[in-house]
Amino acid sequence: MRKPLSRAMPLAAPLLLAFALPVPAQAQDARTGTSFVETFEDEQLDRDRWYVSQGWVNTPDYDCTWSVDALSKPGDSLVFTVERAPTAERDFICAEVQSTDVFSYGTYEVRMRAARGQGVMSAFFTYTGPYFGDPHDEVDIELPGARPRSVEVNAYVDGSHGDIGQAVELGFDASQGFHDYAFEWTPEVIRFYVDGEQVGEITDPDRIPDTPGKIYLAVYSGRGQYEPWLGRFVETSETPTMTVERVAYTAPGEPCQFPESIVCGREP
Repeated sequence: MRKPLSRAMPLAAPLLLAFALPVPAQAQDARTGTSFVETFEDEQLDRDRWYVSQGWVNTPDYDCTWSVDALSKPGDSLVFTVERAPTAERDFICAEVQSTDVFSYGTYEVRMRAARGQGVMSAFFTYTGPYFGDPHDEVDIELPGARPRSVEVNAYVDGSHGDIGQAVELGFDASQGFHDYAFEWTPEVIRFYVDGEQVGEITDPDRIPDTPGKIYLAVYSGRGQYEPWLGRFVETSETPTMTVERVAYTAPGEPCQFPESIVCGREP
């Protein structure tokens, strides 16, 4: 029987030192992952499945430092925030988790409520790149906080083609409630879904990655070259918050794992 939490509990402080720096690619020894459903029911985040980004800034265009202090687990959900907490590099902290395993073709699904705010991005994506000894390949579902009634879907192959993503109008405010976002990645096509309905696809073979990548969940604030895309981040009394209730990966040919999965509708 799981133990419910009565308040937002920061992730276990004693684990912080283990994640103080990015782990070298060879040390991560990533495995090719199998099908799973993560509903965050356990009191603590499963560190065998998830690695918490801690103590660095991705590029000069990120306006925050990744920090475990911007991540909490109130009950059966995972909460990501952008908060003022000055570090050596930035005035704000933000949160990201990545899978310890890598994943290839299959169906990726998340149930989440996006963050709202100028200059803020909520993201669910797969990624690998030169840091891991791979080409820069990724598949993205991104929810810009300045445009909460839209979602942007995209893919990169060896760092290319990421500038021709699709922006899709949602018909609802993604920051006001939980919704299901998903993509199906095959060698021939990537299909994107919102609440079970297909909203976009990529069929150009030059735009479909083939390198297994880690699964990422993140919220961050941008600056510099990101400002024309996200807007300029301005701190307000409302903390930008992304909340995730479920993440799942289903390998090709395997049965659906939960009733709301888009895989269920394809089964005979």
